[in-house]
Amino acid sequence: MVAILYQSSISYLNLIYAYADNVITIIPGSGNYNPSNQFSITRFFDNNFFPVKRISNITWYNADNVEHTILLGFKNGTRIMKPQTIEPGDSFSYEFINSGYYNFSSAEYSWMKGTVFVTDDIVSKTAMDKKNHAKIQLSWTPAKPTVYSNTNFKINFVDAATGKNMQHVDYEFYLLDPIGNEVFKQSMHSGWGVESASYNIPDNQNYTALISIKGILFQPVEHEDARFNISP
Repeated sequence: MVAILYQSSISYLNLIYAYADNVITIIPGSGNYNPSNQFSITRFFDNNFFPVKRISNITWYNADNVEHTILLGFKNGTRIMKPQTIEPGDSFSYEFINSGYYNFSSAEYSWMKGTVFVTDDIVSKTAMDKKNHAKIQLSWTPAKPTVYSNTNFKINFVDAATGKNMQHVDYEFYLLDPIGNEVFKQSMHSGWGVESASYNIPDNQNYTALISIKGILFQPVEHEDARFNISP
């Protein structure tokens, strides 16, 4: 039997695009996963691990063409809200008050699952890409990376004029060691403007994160590197 402990607040939005910074998007085709089909998608939420500061809202947005029912609870199975059914193009938001790990999943599709990590041990910095009128926000936890433990990163691409998440951004995310050597690279397409990454930092030295926008709406663009100092 699943224990139920409802807490905090839920709000509903009807979105054509996901506008909030903290958005987890259900990817189109998520309900049609076929493990025997080599061309079937293997990513069902755009972010499966989502770090966020305590007392923050996260929005789940359904970009699929079928409805999805989201379950949210602690790792022990205790639910913290009623199941929320999201129609295509709709969303709901939940405010996280308490620190900890929270599991989210689909009631209909067992392969759809992820984790929200709520903490005060997180830092967010923003840099401006003036050529593309974009704000690039990088968040990481722990705020001071621990040797031989994962540092989890979240990247937001925001339209500087509207404050809305940008869609269809091709980007590169690098980590450089203290002498400028590349130790990590992630080159991907962001459908909804929020991405995640993780890296196990091996020492107590300063690292540099570089983020470059390479394309917007499937068109190549000139770019400026957004630079962030990661200090132990």
